[in-house]
Amino acid sequence: MLPRHYPRSPISLEKGAVFIADAHYHKGLREELVELLGSLEAPQLFLMGDVSDLLVGSIAATRRRNEELIAAIERCSRKMATYYLEGNHDFSLDALWSDVIVIPRVRQPLLAQDGDLLFALAHGDRFVGAGYELYRRLIESQPVLKILDLCNVHGWIVEAIERHNATKELCKQIDGFEEWA
Repeated sequence: MLPRHYPRSPISLEKGAVFIADAHYHKGLREELVELLGSLEAPQLFLMGDVSDLLVGSIAATRRRNEELIAAIERCSRKMATYYLEGNHDFSLDALWSDVIVIPRVRQPLLAQDGDLLFALAHGDRFVGAGYELYRRLIESQPVLKILDLCNVHGWIVEAIERHNATKELCKQIDGFEEWA
C-alpha cells in the first residue's frame, strides 16, 4: 500500500528548493540541524535520508530522542512543501507528520522535474547489493520492528546503537565512488 501522500507523477522543482542529506542529527552531539531548519525560507525542502542518526517511527525511544527534530520538521512543513526521503538511519516515518510527504525507500527514486530536465531523487543506499537489500527489508519489516521495540526495555538497544553511531566517522572518502554512482 502506498503512503497517503506519495506523489504518483513527477513533482515540479521550484527555484530556491533546499536539499539536506546525511545530517545525522544526534541529540547532545549534532544538534545544529534544528536551528538551521528554523531559519529556512524556501518553497520546498527535500530531506534526503539519514537526517537523524537513528529515527524509526515505530520505535518510541527513537521518537523521544528526536522530539526537537520532529517538531522542527513539522514547523517547516507548515511553511513550505516538505519531502522526506527515508534513509537507512531513518525509516517507518509516515505516521510522524501530517503535512510531510514521506517517500519510503522502496518508493524511491522520487521523480522531480525542472523545465525539460527530469531528476531521480533517492537517499543513495538503494543499489548497494543483494545482501544489504535483504538486511534492509528485514530491519524495516513491521514484525521485526515490533520485536525490537518490545525488547528495547529501558532503551538499551537504542542507546547501544546511538553510542556506536556517535563514534562513526561521517565524512570520509569513498573509494570507487564515481564508478559506483
